[in-house]
Amino acid sequence: MKNTVRKLILPLILVLSGCGLLFFSTGCSKEVSQEEGLDTGYFFRFTLDGQAKDYKENILAERRLEPSLETIIIQGLADLSTDPSGMLLVLAEQPPVITKTYPEVPGRDAPAMAFTDSIGTVFTNLFVPTASGFELTISQISSGTVRGTFKGQMADANGNIHNVTDGVFYAPFR
Repeated sequence: MKNTVRKLILPLILVLSGCGLLFFSTGCSKEVSQEEGLDTGYFFRFTLDGQAKDYKENILAERRLEPSLETIIIQGLADLSTDPSGMLLVLAEQPPVITKTYPEVPGRDAPAMAFTDSIGTVFTNLFVPTASGFELTISQISSGTVRGTFKGQMADANGNIHNVTDGVFYAPFR
């Protein structure tokens, strides 16, 4: 399963970093409830080395099901016309994916996260030489949406370690 997941994740990272389009979408968003003052839309938020990242326009998830592997890919991208940055989460597990925390497992490439900044630098937990502490929690999943949290460490291609905290997402399945 490790090679299967690596073959899935690395091309996705390259697509995300190379052209800023993972699903070649125009984006998805919901409205903000003005009456209640609550954010009821899709979102993808996290803190990278103390700097908040907040994506609200290009939020999507995809679910792939094979007999022995269920893969969920969740993305949050900036405004693609002005900023190629974005985050990608990949979860690959034996079906069914349920509401629970999926921790990093030594010797496996999933769950995984990858971030591309506005100048095209790629960060991923796959570059971290030791355990990255990455955890992806699915707190709600249905046929239409997925919601959860994440945290851990990523490294850039030079081996510099970067901390990801306070990660939350709510995304529609396409």
